Amino acid sequence: MNGRKTGESSAGGASNQVLGGIASGGGALAVQIQESPWRSFLTLGFLACLLGNFVDQFDLYLFSSLRVTSLKSLGLDPAQVMDKGVLLLNSQMIGMLAGGVIAGVLGDKRGRYSILFGSILLYSVANVANAFVTNVEQYAVCRFLAGLGLAGELGVCITVVLETLPTGFRGYGTMLTIAFGHIATIFSAISANFLSWRNCYLLGGTLGLFVLLLRASTTEPEMYKKIANRKAIPRGQFHKLFSNWKVFLRYARGVLVTVPTYYTFSILIVFAPEFGKELGILEPIRPEKYLPFNFAAVVLGDMMSGLLGQYFKTRRWVIFGYLAGLATFSWLYLTAYGITINEFYVLMTAFGFFAGYAVLSYTAAAEQFGTNLRSTVATTTPNFVRASAVIFTLSFAALKPLLGSVKAAGWIGVVTFALALISAWSLEETHGKDLDFVES
Repeated sequence: MNGRKTGESSAGGASNQVLGGIASGGGALAVQIQESPWRSFLTLGFLACLLGNFVDQFDLYLFSSLRVTSLKSLGLDPAQVMDKGVLLLNSQMIGMLAGGVIAGVLGDKRGRYSILFGSILLYSVANVANAFVTNVEQYAVCRFLAGLGLAGELGVCITVVLETLPTGFRGYGTMLTIAFGHIATIFSAISANFLSWRNCYLLGGTLGLFVLLLRASTTEPEMYKKIANRKAIPRGQFHKLFSNWKVFLRYARGVLVTVPTYYTFSILIVFAPEFGKELGILEPIRPEKYLPFNFAAVVLGDMMSGLLGQYFKTRRWVIFGYLAGLATFSWLYLTAYGITINEFYVLMTAFGFFAGYAVLSYTAAAEQFGTNLRSTVATTTPNFVRASAVIFTLSFAALKPLLGSVKAAGWIGVVTFALALISAWSLEETHGKDLDFVES
């Protein structure tokens, strides 16, 4: 046991919220409908999480599709596009690293939904402003502010889902939330094919402002309300994750096990046009062409990993299997000299599918901690994972002149996957775990 109980779990709290207006009469059928756990998916709170994560992922991955086009539009030559692209990506990721800590702590201290909608407002305004930048410096500021806002979305949504859905349905809830977000990545890649880069940023900001309309109709999860006014229970103490070695290891595993998804994305996928040349692919590789296939495969991987986790009642072993698959295809990518452009796109699609285990790893990370630290963990974990892109890109930039692109990426991958596989092997199994407890 990681902490102490706060009372009986309110697994049906969300169901009661949406069904509160149903008359008590109506016989056995009405009672059966009221008690159905599937009704938990019909609340405005769950809808806010679905739409919020949709907009979050749309905005987060826009830059990947627009990097080349937008920087060329600002007058940069091809050599500058990669260097300045790393600067902008790192600006966004540093913003997410800082924002993840801030949003996670405030999510435990002030409430889940207040932070959720505050995050949406910040990144929506930042993306609208991004549509009007005229130089790289302005672009970098907008990406930092967008990252600061984007940081709070996914983790808070995972927290809300875990605290409102019945125990046996939590895996379905996080699966749908994350998969719906990844559908938005397909939408962002398609938008880059039909809209100018400035209009893409305007669209992302406008979608976020639309989601804010749901704010007035949401209430905090019952599990959180139990501790919200209890001063004896400290909430959102980020330093607690580092004050005890066992607690730190529990936290670190949740981060390290998911980091390979951002190794493949921030290096192998984002810089695929540059890798393609070194691998001997003659045709130009355009991100807006391959990203829709990659993101579609991520959605499929999300759904499949979530369903496998529910069917076999394990998060740990499904994560381990997906990790092994992602490592295998990373090796195939880096040794695929002389392949055709279509074969290269197949590899990109495989990356997407095996990255789908993030559904389970983010869920397992949040399920390991009590209600008074859950938002902090659920929000900082994906943002430390995302911010690992800074380490990857800086390491790649340092090793590339010495080893070349392929070998530099290969050695970074060896270290990354080794740490992830060890973490997955020792990860706590949290499927079916009662989450109504607090950290001591």
